[in-house]
Amino acid sequence: MVVISRRLPKTDTGRKRALNAADAQMGRVAPADMALTPATQARVTATNLSFPALLLARAVALATQGSSTSLNEVAKELARMFISHFFQVFFLGVERGVYPSSAKSYYSLDLSANAVPSLASEADIRDWGANIKNGDIARLAAGGAAMSNPTTAQVNAVVDAFVLTNNSHAIKKSAYDTTQEDVENSREDVDKLIKKIWDEIETFYDEDDAPSQRRKCRLWGEIFVSSQSYTINVTVLNADTRAAIEGATVSIVESENSQLTDAAGNATLTTTVADEITIEVEAPGYIAQEFVLTYVDGVFVYNHTFNMVGV
Repeated sequence: MVVISRRLPKTDTGRKRALNAADAQMGRVAPADMALTPATQARVTATNLSFPALLLARAVALATQGSSTSLNEVAKELARMFISHFFQVFFLGVERGVYPSSAKSYYSLDLSANAVPSLASEADIRDWGANIKNGDIARLAAGGAAMSNPTTAQVNAVVDAFVLTNNSHAIKKSAYDTTQEDVENSREDVDKLIKKIWDEIETFYDEDDAPSQRRKCRLWGEIFVSSQSYTINVTVLNADTRAAIEGATVSIVESENSQLTDAAGNATLTTTVADEITIEVEAPGYIAQEFVLTYVDGVFVYNHTFNMVGV
């Protein structure tokens, strides 16, 4: 016996989709067909503005942090290289007698040290960069010979650049963390609201038979899942040449699972979403397509071909 039940959203994308569907349906139905109470309608309208805004702020902050991460990595690796080269040249100079072994103390090195200190972390790079900057001033003031290849000034320049970039990156990372916390803090209220929406619409349609009730509830964004699994075989072709399109993204909207097509343009997805599903296909250079597949009783494997039109 196939058992069908509703499934509340588990992802932020699913939450956003549920809120948007309810808000859109509120604008479509006549007053007599309004399934939600006025209080719930007001909450839907407000939350369908505030929650997507939080998601957008998080996405922008993440993109900003991503760009900052790349710049930070470049600056970090350059600073690490210059510090490493500085100490390598210094130790060779000690070995040749250019610098006395006692000069190691200026850089906070152990007098027995003869290898580049660990530069594994950002803190290591900051600390050893500062040790070089401050230590070399004291060493030169005591009459020590100037370093070269790289010079202390060159090391200081790349370390200072890293510190500036690293500080900026830390600010951007903190900004992203804040937006992530804002989204996390909102989820409980959003989930409660979606549950309330679905409870109210199910009550509104409770005199319908089960298939009719689910059909009407789906218009409000409700998702139903089945104890039966369904297999969807999709083929994606170029509409003009009939050639297979490799690397197209095939998604089941309601379950948020997706696959990329293979060299033959094929992808297979499985789902437990009940009654009907929306299949979406996107491929670079082609107009995205969508198809609503309604199940037939007793059929659990479906095949569908998308003929994609180039942009």
